[in-house]
Amino acid sequence: MRRTMRIMTGRTVRKAMGKIRKYGAFVLLSLVTAALAGGCTTPGAGAGSGAGSRTEVDTCPDEEGQSGAGVRPGTDGQTEADTRSGADVQSDAAEILWPVSFINLTGRGQDGWLDFLTAHGADHYEALTANPDGSVTMTAADEDLSYWQDLTENLLADALGEYGDENRWGIVSDDYRELSVFIRHGYDMNALYQFLTETITLCCMRQILDGSGEDYSIDLREYNAITGKLITEGNPRTEDVGSDDEAWELTDRLSASEEARLRATFGEALETYVFADTFYDAYSDIVLFTALAEDHYTYIYINEENQVVLGLTEEEAAACRASLQDGLEQLIEGYESAGENYRIICSDDCSKIECYFDSGLSNQEIASDFMTVETVCMFEQVLMNETDDYYIDFEMYDCRTGALVSTGNTIDGIDIDYEDLP
Repeated sequence: MRRTMRIMTGRTVRKAMGKIRKYGAFVLLSLVTAALAGGCTTPGAGAGSGAGSRTEVDTCPDEEGQSGAGVRPGTDGQTEADTRSGADVQSDAAEILWPVSFINLTGRGQDGWLDFLTAHGADHYEALTANPDGSVTMTAADEDLSYWQDLTENLLADALGEYGDENRWGIVSDDYRELSVFIRHGYDMNALYQFLTETITLCCMRQILDGSGEDYSIDLREYNAITGKLITEGNPRTEDVGSDDEAWELTDRLSASEEARLRATFGEALETYVFADTFYDAYSDIVLFTALAEDHYTYIYINEENQVVLGLTEEEAAACRASLQDGLEQLIEGYESAGENYRIICSDDCSKIECYFDSGLSNQEIASDFMTVETVCMFEQVLMNETDDYYIDFEMYDCRTGALVSTGNTIDGIDIDYEDLP
């Protein structure tokens, strides 16, 4: 039987993009869920990206530093509390318990939380006690309690200010029990994780200082910052909260009335571009485009005609094209490192692609790499020509002999016969 591969344009081809596939916030919120529950996550076999995937990260301290961290062995072989003293204890001093679940949430461990409290206010408590169960008790007078409440509020304001910009931001409710996060495709995963960890810690810290005890909680809501639609929500202390590609795609799709409101919000002065009928589906086009274009766009969404609509200022258009070109070069470099004499050559106007490969590259690999390069060339053509019409000729070559194997284009597709390759 002859092995052939048929690459057709249009939405009949729906492939996962593999290397250029964003992680959803599922993993980030799952880590927070584990911490709030007092549990730990460990690396999972086969963890990866894509819809519904989850990457597990080890957030546990070592065995020596688990819930008993900071506990000092007593002379009788039992454990005893370690107390750090501040000012003299007053009769009206209050005791604040930092429970084990909260200590786990901070990611600092018991000793680390003691160090945090000492560093931020050694003169504003009367005693800190590292309890044998891993919790911490702080004894503080009323005026010192007010100091810690104000400090927490200031640290929270700093965290929100440092993270927030025109592309991403967070909002905390007045009672510190709700956190809303607005993000766009292509967000910085590490920055979001750090922001969530710090912000949730401070929100729960303030609740405990306000007298909630172990009844602290927080509801997380994650929104698409462009369309304003809710991606996911939940309480990570009581349920597994996360988002995947399906949830994201629903927030990218707009009805005609929703599209009109969004366009009115951002203004009609923007240049508008439309991507249609690529090798990938519309949502995958958004994921690929935003991964390469970074933050150089004002809005991007999917309309009722299943087309990707992009809005750019003149400055964003120039920066976006530069980012796409850099991304295309990196994609080509990655492809050419896969085998001897492997090459992809794109014309300056992105209207022609020459691909050199052999049978050492599987159907799936050549299809994925080729479709990604073709789609990026389509992005560039649309931006250059300011029209949704584009056309690309394909030429496929045997990289060992230089012989032409097949030709095609974005209208007719292309056939590749592997029996003709060495």
